[in-house]
Amino acid sequence: MMTDFVNQFGAQIDQATIDPLFVRVATILVHPGNPLKIKRFVDLTRPGVRVMIVQVWGQTSLWEDIADRFGGVAIIRALRRNIVAFEPDTATAHQVWNSPCAPDAWIALYSEHGANPTESDAIRLEPGLEIVRDADIALTIAGKSKPVAVLFDKFVHSDEGFAIFKRWGWCSRCFHEDE
Repeated sequence: MMTDFVNQFGAQIDQATIDPLFVRVATILVHPGNPLKIKRFVDLTRPGVRVMIVQVWGQTSLWEDIADRFGGVAIIRALRRNIVAFEPDTATAHQVWNSPCAPDAWIALYSEHGANPTESDAIRLEPGLEIVRDADIALTIAGKSKPVAVLFDKFVHSDEGFAIFKRWGWCSRCFHEDE
């Protein structure tokens, strides 16, 4: 996301202050109780498993990256056959996920489960399939001279700030090390 912000607002961002704070890991979300007993990524390629994908903010092609790590074009092909929804954003995806015709699984970032823990169970990807996306922070040129902006920057770097990110499904190093 920060790259998109820099591309759009680069003249306003002090790029020297860009700092990756935390990461969120790709995961498989299933409905509570895991009705189809999905345990591994390959389970998403079983006939009849309906999968949802989000195509925005670090999730574009996330599913293809995971599938390629698992088994290349054959797995990409098998998974594509089961994708029933390519949603443009997570708000729309949550509407689809909670609809009567909801897909069975959602390849998402773990923070989607962290933000809505009663809506899903999270299935960790197998070792070697984990993909992370970071959250960066940066000060704007104007913000560097504003005490509240500098205080906020310090706050998100603090243990208290991290606790908030962690509560919502983010971690500081890699796949769920902080849990």
